[in-house]
Amino acid sequence: MSASVGTGHLSAAFAIQEALRQIYPEVESEVIDVYRYSTAIFGKMATKGYLQLIKVLPRVYHFFYEMKEKDSTVARLKAKFASSTAQNLIPLVRDFEPHVLVCTHAFAAGVAFLLKKKFEIPVVNVVTDYTIHPFWIQPDSDLYLVGNAQLCEYLVKHGIESQRVKITGIPINPRFVCIETKADVKERLGLDPDLKTILVMGGGIGLGPIALVLRSLHKVKFPVQALVVTGTNQKLKKKLEKYASKLNFQNGRGKTLQKIRIYGYTENIPALMQASDLLVTKPGGLTLSEALVTELPVLIVAPLPGPEIRNAQYFVKEKAALLAKRMTHVSGHINTLLGDPQKMANLQEKARTLKKPKAAVEAAELILQTASS
Repeated sequence: MSASVGTGHLSAAFAIQEALRQIYPEVESEVIDVYRYSTAIFGKMATKGYLQLIKVLPRVYHFFYEMKEKDSTVARLKAKFASSTAQNLIPLVRDFEPHVLVCTHAFAAGVAFLLKKKFEIPVVNVVTDYTIHPFWIQPDSDLYLVGNAQLCEYLVKHGIESQRVKITGIPINPRFVCIETKADVKERLGLDPDLKTILVMGGGIGLGPIALVLRSLHKVKFPVQALVVTGTNQKLKKKLEKYASKLNFQNGRGKTLQKIRIYGYTENIPALMQASDLLVTKPGGLTLSEALVTELPVLIVAPLPGPEIRNAQYFVKEKAALLAKRMTHVSGHINTLLGDPQKMANLQEKARTLKKPKAAVEAAELILQTASS
C-alpha cells in the first residue's frame, strides 16, 4: 500500500515486490495506490494539489507540513479521509485475502491501521525518508522498517516498542547492486570514457531546477558530459532536448560541457548512476539511497519543503553529500569536487559505510516472517 506523491513511495513498494519475486517466487503480492481508493477530492488534493503547492508556493507547503505535525485539527481531517479510504478498500482486501499489509507512505499506514482492526491482518510500515512524520505513528503496527538508528530512536521515543523496529535501510530496486565496473557501464551506454559524467535529476516527476543546473555546467572548469533525467515532465524534456541538440551541434574541443543526453522517465537509472561520477539532485529518500548503494557522490540542490529538507540535513551532517544553498553555488561545488579527487573519495567512502544494498531483500524476509507469525 503506497501513494502517488512523487514516485519514491511507489518505487520502494515495487522494490520490495521485486525482492519477493526473486527470493520467494511462490508469494503473490500486489502494489496499490491508496489515493485511488480515496474520495476524488482528497485524491486530487493529495497529488495534484501537492505538486502545484510545492511548485508555486513552497514556503506555504512547508508551513502546512509543519502544522500537520502539531495541529490536531489536521490530524482529525486526515483520519476522516483515512476512514473513507479504508471503507473503499474492504472489497479488495476481502477478495485478495492478504496475510500482511505493507505500507510505504504515512497515509497508507493510517488506512492499514483501520483495516488491521477490521480483518486482524498484521501491518508492516516501511519509512521511505530519513525523517519520520508523526502520521507514521500507529501504535498497533506490527513492524517498522527504517533507514537508520536515529529513526529507530524516534519511534521508540514516541511509544513504539524497540523490538518492533528494524533498521534495514530504504528498499531500492535490486538492480542498483551492480558487479560491472564504471568503465564497462560507460562503454555499454556509449559514453566517452575519458570525460567525467554528471547526472542531473529531479525525481521521477522532474521537479527542481534541472534546467538551471544544466546551464550552470557551462561554468565548470573541467570537460564533462551530462546525463539529464526529466522523469515524467514532458514539457521540460522537450525544452532541454532543443537546448541539448543545439549545444551538441555547436560544441567544439574548447567547450567544457562536451555533450548532453536527455532522458524522460526511464527504468535505466541504475546504469545511469553506475556510469556517473557525480549526481546533482533534489534529495528524495529513494534517490539518495540509490546513490549510496552505487557509491555515487551527491551534490544536493533545492530540497523541497518537508522531508527533503530533513533528508538533506541528515546527509550533510553525515558528510555523505554536499548542499548547494544557492543555485549560483552549483558550479563552484562541482569545480571543487572534480578538482579534488580526495573530496570525491571521501564522499564515496561515506556512502560505502552508510549504504544498505540488501534493504529490499531484508524487508521482504521480515515481511514474510510477520505474515506467518
